[in-house]
Amino acid sequence: MSLNKYMHPRNPYRRQKPDFQLLASKYPEFRSHVIQDTAGKVFLDFKNPEDLRILTKTLLKEDFDLDVELPQDRLVPTIPLRLNYLLWVEDIIGRKKTGVRGIDIGTGSSCVYPLLGNKMNKWSFLATDIDAQNVFYAKKNVLKNSLTSAITVKKVTEDALITGALLDEDLDVTYDFCMCNPPFFADHNEAQAVSTSRSVDRSEPCSVSTASPKESIAPGGEVMFVKQLIADSASLRTSVRVYTTMLGKKTSIPPLKEELRKLQVPKYATTEFCQGKTMRWGIAWSFDESVVFPKSPFQSSKNEKPPLSYIVPFAAGGAIYDVPNLTRHVKTILDGLQIQHREKKCHKGFASLAVIAHENTWSNQRRKRRQKLREGADNSTRSTTDVPVLHYKLGDEVKGGDDSGCLNVSGNNNMDEDSSVEDSAQRKRKAPATLSEESGESKRIKVVEETEIVKNADAESVPADDSKSNSCDTNKHGNDGLTKSESEASIKTEVKKADVGTSDGKKRYILKCDVNLKKHAGQPEVILEMVWRDGDSRELMHQVMQYLKNQLKPPC
Repeated sequence: MSLNKYMHPRNPYRRQKPDFQLLASKYPEFRSHVIQDTAGKVFLDFKNPEDLRILTKTLLKEDFDLDVELPQDRLVPTIPLRLNYLLWVEDIIGRKKTGVRGIDIGTGSSCVYPLLGNKMNKWSFLATDIDAQNVFYAKKNVLKNSLTSAITVKKVTEDALITGALLDEDLDVTYDFCMCNPPFFADHNEAQAVSTSRSVDRSEPCSVSTASPKESIAPGGEVMFVKQLIADSASLRTSVRVYTTMLGKKTSIPPLKEELRKLQVPKYATTEFCQGKTMRWGIAWSFDESVVFPKSPFQSSKNEKPPLSYIVPFAAGGAIYDVPNLTRHVKTILDGLQIQHREKKCHKGFASLAVIAHENTWSNQRRKRRQKLREGADNSTRSTTDVPVLHYKLGDEVKGGDDSGCLNVSGNNNMDEDSSVEDSAQRKRKAPATLSEESGESKRIKVVEETEIVKNADAESVPADDSKSNSCDTNKHGNDGLTKSESEASIKTEVKKADVGTSDGKKRYILKCDVNLKKHAGQPEVILEMVWRDGDSRELMHQVMQYLKNQLKPPC
């Protein structure tokens, strides 16, 4: 699988691959290494180290006007990967063109990062390496391109990656960043793939490694190498604003993050470098809390999910089957759900609505309709019969009705004999005549239903010594067992909860998406599409789509 679509957006090789045929016509040395098939197409053998060396030299000359010498026994850098790394650093520190100073740890014989960084952004570099031959060729390449005033190459020891490089430097100088391409492998067995974490079903690399042992192997591999770099950074802290390094294995990221947490580094981030069939990883950290790390383009693209799509059936929304008519029909459905919508674009072949929902009005529609019907029937009955709410406890037993129409209930009762007579008179005046006509079983069911309504009421809201508190009189207590003032306060609280907004006074939404209706050229079907923007859960968008599908079914 090609990863070119995940390359850095500003990498020129993302948009245009190198034209080998053009390069062969311009550079005789490159032409001598290419293979041409019968159709005239030009190829390179990426398993051949010499072909890789010639390709890198040619690309640096053609695209960046850099003249470099690459020894045959040293690492040959791949230009698209190096550009991805440099562009990531550029994103972190800002695209400043002047006054930027960087450190390149392990610059190699090519000195490729300082050369490209200066050509692209006029950055100055301190380039270091532990290998004498690499230092020799790096200085030679800097001199060949007349950049000795901007790039300093320095040999260092293995035990001091950054601190050793800065010993003779001006201590007042602050570097904007450091970058590093560390040795990937812990030993020769790992380097030669004898012991490796590479999965069995993974394809072999398409190109050969040209790195020398000093460039590819370090005790403990890249994890130990970068841990030493982190230890150096803990002593230097803000002398370098941003520390970065490339990683060859994804498995190296967790232990390095743990090391950063252990040293209480306040800011760190990771990214991916994608090119061709190769992926590398980058990790950056800083003791400057004002640094903002960019999001990983690969992870952002990976997390993007495709829009929901549905082909609207014919006859949905009326006899006219076109985008404008169906858009009006969808608006009507959204209005019925009290979902806000705004028309962004609408013409013959395409329409787009920006949709915002502040509450879930589309779930359990059938149950809500039944509940409204029941509430309407209950309100109608109460308005004609003035039915009181009976306050009983679970376990009370219905014995039957008296002449007044009230039920006699046995159980705990705080009323004395006089208050019972008085309340009986009140019940006689207020209880409905039809109540006494019900069967004993109906009375028992009614008491249980009404008990369910009030079983969660606060017992303290009904005074035990008030003889009228257990009567059928509803003038003092409402349907929930609260006093009138308490009921009004409760209603106001519920209204306030239902209208919760953000700190700026706007209502908080639970779903924001786009609803698009479109026709493809030459196709009769209209496609309804929902594109996620924001909200509590993507599942809510799936629910709205299902509701729209149900509503857009053509009439039988």
